[in-house]
Amino acid sequence: MLSSLIGKLKGSQIDDAEPDPSSGNTGDAAPDSDEEDAQDDPEKAKRTYSIVLNNSSGLPIQITAWPVRATKISDYLLSTSRGSNFYNTVPQNGTFSLEQHFEIGELRGPKHLDPRPRWGWIFFDLVHADGKKVHLQVFVKVSRNGVQEAVLGRTDLDSSSDNPMPSGEVGKGAIKGNTITFSVDESLKDIENTVDDSTKEGIGRFTGKGIETSSYVSSELARASVVVGSAARYHDYAAPVKPSRLNTIRHTVHEIGGISERYIGCFVEHDGKGWWDGHVKVHPITGIAKGKGFDSTADTTAIFDNDSVINYGFHDAGKGRHDQVYVYATKDQGNWLGDLIQSNQAWRDVPFSKLALPAAHDCGMFGPLDAGLTLLIQQGQLGNALASHAEASMATPIVHFLVQVLEEIKLRPERVINNIALTQKDSFADQLHIGVRFFDFRPGFSFSDVIHTKKGVIHHQHAMVPGCTYLTFINEILNFLGSHPSEIVFVEIKSDGFLVHEDKLHNGEVVVYSMIPTESELAEVFQEARKATSDEGRRVEIGSAVDLDKSIGEIIDSRKRLVIVDRVHEPDAWNRADSYGSSLFLYPIVVARRLIGFLAKIMSRTTP
Repeated sequence: MLSSLIGKLKGSQIDDAEPDPSSGNTGDAAPDSDEEDAQDDPEKAKRTYSIVLNNSSGLPIQITAWPVRATKISDYLLSTSRGSNFYNTVPQNGTFSLEQHFEIGELRGPKHLDPRPRWGWIFFDLVHADGKKVHLQVFVKVSRNGVQEAVLGRTDLDSSSDNPMPSGEVGKGAIKGNTITFSVDESLKDIENTVDDSTKEGIGRFTGKGIETSSYVSSELARASVVVGSAARYHDYAAPVKPSRLNTIRHTVHEIGGISERYIGCFVEHDGKGWWDGHVKVHPITGIAKGKGFDSTADTTAIFDNDSVINYGFHDAGKGRHDQVYVYATKDQGNWLGDLIQSNQAWRDVPFSKLALPAAHDCGMFGPLDAGLTLLIQQGQLGNALASHAEASMATPIVHFLVQVLEEIKLRPERVINNIALTQKDSFADQLHIGVRFFDFRPGFSFSDVIHTKKGVIHHQHAMVPGCTYLTFINEILNFLGSHPSEIVFVEIKSDGFLVHEDKLHNGEVVVYSMIPTESELAEVFQEARKATSDEGRRVEIGSAVDLDKSIGEIIDSRKRLVIVDRVHEPDAWNRADSYGSSLFLYPIVVARRLIGFLAKIMSRTTP
C-alpha cells in the first residue's frame, strides 16, 4: 500500500495543487478585513506566519478533511482546516508528502490596531503501510504581538479556542521569525486515535432533548463523523478483535438545550474523500426536525460505491423522546457466504440451519403507495368501499375503525397508512447486497381489488396495503443467485395480517375474493419470473424445509440455493416462534386501542 501512496506522490506536485474549496475561510476565529489591501502590503507580510511540518517519522503525511463550519449558525462541511485566516493556503484534501519539510499553510495575524487574536487548526494524518492512519492537528494562535500558542495533538472534533487540544498535546511548535515548525518524529507513529467522546451531562426530563447516535464502520477505507450541537466525534475502521468477526458499534447520547434549533450532521468519507453527508436541525423544545438528507425515511436508501455501502437514517421521535441517528459504513455483503467459504472450506460442511441469517421483516414493503389504494383514498372511497360491502366490513373491523378515526380527525389517510405499513426502504437487490438472506414475503391480492371482486397482480401485502410485486421479488432473487454462485437465500411465504383470508359470498355468489393466492397462482408467477431472469438464474433450483439441515456445500452443489417454505399452504412444513401468532395481536379491540394512542400522538404533533 505504501508503494501505491508513493505512486500518487509522483503524479502530483504539492506546489501546483489546486486549493481545496473547503480549506478556505472556515472556522470561528475573528475574520480578517484586509482583503482590499494592496497585495504587496509589507505590513501584511510581517503578520503572515508559515506553518511547517518537520517530518522525520519515516511515514508519509496526508492532508485530510474533517467536519467544520464557516459560522456558528451554518451547516458543517468537510474542510482541511478550521479558522478564518488561512486564505486557501492549506493543500487540498488527500495531498501526500514525503518531504522532510512540508509547508501546510499560512496563518495571517491581526492588523496592528486590532486587539482580536487569530487562530486556526490544520488537519493531517500519518499513513502506515497497512493503511492505518494517525490523526493529528496543529493549532496556532497569533495576536498583534506575535505567536501566542502553537501546539500539536490528536485530532479532536470537540476542539475549541479555549481548549484547542482536549485529547492532549503531543508537541509544541518552534518559532523562528515568521515560521512555526512542528516536529513529526517516530514517537508519533504509534499514537492511538483515542478521543474523549463521553457525554458530560445527563438528559433533562423537562428541558432539552436527547439525541442518540450510533455508528458502525467495517469498510477498511471508510470513516464516519457525527456532529450534535457543539459536540462531535468520529469513527474510524478498526479490525475486529478475534475470535469476533464483528467490528464495534459506537453509541453516544447527547443533550441539546436552549430555545433555538440545534444542528446535527453526519459525514462518511472513503479513502480520504467525502462520500455522503446528511444534515438536520432539531428544536430542543418542540422536537420538530427538518433538514437535508433525512427528509423522508423512504428516501434514506442504501448508497453503494467502491465495493462499500452506507446505511443511514434519522428517527424523529418527537417531543420529549430521544431522536436517533445512525450511519453504518460496511463492505458490500453480496458475497458474504462465499467469502466465508473462501476463508475456510470447513464452512461447506456446516449445516445451513446453523447460520444466523440477516433477515428482512415484511421485505416487500417499500416504495410509493399502491395506485389502487391511493385512488380509493383520493376519491374518499376507502370508507365507502367498506361500508358498501357488509362482508368486507365484517372481515376488516380494524380497517373500518381506522378509516373512521382518520376521517374524524381530518388526517391524510395515505400519510398515516404509509407510516404504519412501510417496513423497508431498500429494493430487494439492495437488501441482498446489504447481506439479507432471510426474506419474510407475504404474497397476496390487493384489498382494493378483492373488494371489487377482482384479483389483479400479486403483491406483498401488509394488512390492506400492497407493496412490491411477487414477480419482481422472485426475478431479483434469481438474478442475484445467478451472479453469486456461493450464496443461499431463504424465503418464508406467509399471510399473517391479511384482512380477507377466504372468499365472501352473498346470495351464493362471491362478492369479495380472498387475498390469499392459490399454490398454482404463485407457481404461475414464479415461472414467469424464471423466464425473465438470466441464464444463470434459470439454473437455480428450488429447495424446501427438508433442505435446511443439509450442509452448505451440499445445497450449493445441488443448486437448490433458493429455499422456499410456504407456511400458507403447508403450515406444518416448518415452525418457529412468531409474534404474529399472539392472541393480543389478533384481537381487534387491542389493536384499536393501540391505534387510538398512536393517532393521538400524531395529533399532538400536527396541531398548530
